[in-house]
Amino acid sequence: MRRQLSFGARPEILRSLLETTQSTVYSGIDPTGVSLHVGHILPMMSLFHFQLRGHKSIALVSSTF
Repeated sequence: MRRQLSFGARPEILRSLLETTQSTVYSGIDPTGVSLHVGHILPMMSLFHFQLRGHKSIALVSSTF
């Protein structure tokens, strides 16, 4: 298994990588209030879009209550 980390990449290189290989992406939220807001929804929507395009997505949600 080969692990890759993409950060600060040029858009054309990142696009090519994501179109030619299946990647695993993860994101997490730690809501501290009783309700969710747009800051919690955006990372989850990004994971959903990766999943729609054939990548594996992992959502991490914790609770401090």
